[in-house]
Amino acid sequence: MLPGMATLWNTVEERNRTLVRNALVLFNAGEVDAYLELYDPELVFHGLPVGLPAGAEGVRGFYQGLAAAFEDAHFEVDYIIAARSRVVVRYTFRGLHRAGFLGRAATGRQIHASGATILRLKNNRCVERWSDLDVAGAIDRAAALAVVDDTPTVSMRRFEAA
Repeated sequence: MLPGMATLWNTVEERNRTLVRNALVLFNAGEVDAYLELYDPELVFHGLPVGLPAGAEGVRGFYQGLAAAFEDAHFEVDYIIAARSRVVVRYTFRGLHRAGFLGRAATGRQIHASGATILRLKNNRCVERWSDLDVAGAIDRAAALAVVDDTPTVSMRRFEAA
């Protein structure tokens, strides 16, 4: 069980929403190892970025890398919906991109990426997860904007009538 968790809930759904919300609070506070306690060692993860190992090892690598690469990395929760053993989270990730991540060099820019995740919980741990969060795409867009921002402005007007 995650540190600081209450042990009594009215419903399974309430318990599961609370587990996930509290885990995100831990990540946002920079407590990545405590956040990762949400995941079962035998986790099945659908949607990890290419190149990361499967399961809990890939999740650990992703979130440790995310926290290291982004200053003030945090998730803003739009909503959490629970039904039986499943929890759906809609969120926006934000952070200042200060170090390389997923093979992309630091941009020095604020990154934000919206995503959605479905978690299946069993015994207060996530045993299966589906995610749609394109941090790599957000970095690529920020890098493209940096190139545009560094391009000198050229006026298309040749002259103005007097």
